[in-house]
Amino acid sequence: MQFSTSNLSLLTDHIFWKFDGSLEERSEYFVVQHAHRPEYIWGNCLVLKEAPDIGTLNRLIENFGKEFLGQNISTAAICWSSGDAHRPKALLDRLPSGARLRITTAMSASDVALPPHMLSNTDIRRICSDAEWDDLFRA
Repeated sequence: MQFSTSNLSLLTDHIFWKFDGSLEERSEYFVVQHAHRPEYIWGNCLVLKEAPDIGTLNRLIENFGKEFLGQNISTAAICWSSGDAHRPKALLDRLPSGARLRITTAMSASDVALPPHMLSNTDIRRICSDAEWDDLFRA
């Protein structure tokens, strides 16, 4: 399974999903599960591989519970990375009753600045490749 995205926020979340939960790949999305934390909104979620159209999004909302059978889930959390800020907004008027769309922005640093007081054995560096991310999991 290859979780691949250029979205740094999702890559960071991926670290915690793998550490404290499970991540399973499906054809259209990844299923993130934290069975011991079903009440946490991002404890059980779908991470879409591509930005959805309204039909796909409605189908995923309707069938969300099938991915998490046996868990008491009150919220369907579905996320995706979108380079087009207008596309998610176009979905707002077409969402099912009671559904909300939260649009967030992830910030990233283009340069790494060392703090003025740092422990000598601390390694602060830019992660530039999938291989470097993979190395973090093996460390």
